[in-house]
Amino acid sequence: MASHPHLVGCNPHLIRPFRSPRLGDAVVAAARERRWVLDLDELRALGLTKRQVDQHVAVGLLHRRHQGVYAVGRPTLDFEGRCRAALLACGPDAAISHGSAAHLWDLRRSVGVIHVSAPRSRRAQAGLRVHRPRVFSRDDVVDRDGLRVTTVARTLLDLAALEPRERIERLLHEAQVRRVFDATSIYEACCRSPHHRGRRRLEAALHAEVAPTRSGLERALLALCRHGGLPRPAVNAHLWTSAGLEEVDLHWPDARLVVEVDGARYHSSRWRMRRDAEKDARLRAAGWTVRRVPELELALAPSALLADLHRLLRAPGCEKDA
Repeated sequence: MASHPHLVGCNPHLIRPFRSPRLGDAVVAAARERRWVLDLDELRALGLTKRQVDQHVAVGLLHRRHQGVYAVGRPTLDFEGRCRAALLACGPDAAISHGSAAHLWDLRRSVGVIHVSAPRSRRAQAGLRVHRPRVFSRDDVVDRDGLRVTTVARTLLDLAALEPRERIERLLHEAQVRRVFDATSIYEACCRSPHHRGRRRLEAALHAEVAPTRSGLERALLALCRHGGLPRPAVNAHLWTSAGLEEVDLHWPDARLVVEVDGARYHSSRWRMRRDAEKDARLRAAGWTVRRVPELELALAPSALLADLHRLLRAPGCEKDA
């Protein structure tokens, strides 16, 4: 057997055999539980020194994905592993967002660069698309299978700033199919970020998606009144104005309050809006308070609407109808 040229003349019994580094069982077990991605702090907690980490990188047992973040055992990662690596690189306040979040929510596929939203103080990371929004609330982030990810509502809001309305409508449809659609949560996400570039486009897409019939709107409002403890209103009654008897959707005679429910299909034209304004003026001249309820408000902000109706009904003599 030929000797190594650097060992010629050495006593073979005094030579220590070369041992290549190996990953310990604890490291392998931890990596398996964490999508085969560990950062330097996690490796140190498992007993490795920085020098040992560098040795493992040198022999291909660890592979640098980002600064201080390593793929364990092999350089390739699945999508969730890439997401975990991105989160470790961007810090504990970061969350997977935009198209990458849509992939995690099963709304569509995304195979490109990982998108991450992080506080504005975070720096860009090589190989990642880091967004630093002006407003990034904790309510916009949830844990999904161990990964911090923007909620469906915030994901749709972010994508609405980048994509045409038709695609956003398709994502809304897909969210309903996946049973993760919540119109109220979308409305709240918009309210938390009133200056977000995607807000108007997302709300326009919601207008197209949330379109119940007029009778359905009235039933929804009656149900809201019933569950919210409001007095029972009269429905589709006629009141005297200067134009004679006019039908109103709901009214509370004791509080002199009229509520008109406006569906987008019948009340969005300029002609109809002028007619509605003229009717409101006649009702107010006859001593009524008029509150119009757009269908989007009823669908997306029922709690705020209910609170406003309670405020309007706080009038002397207005008591709950048993």
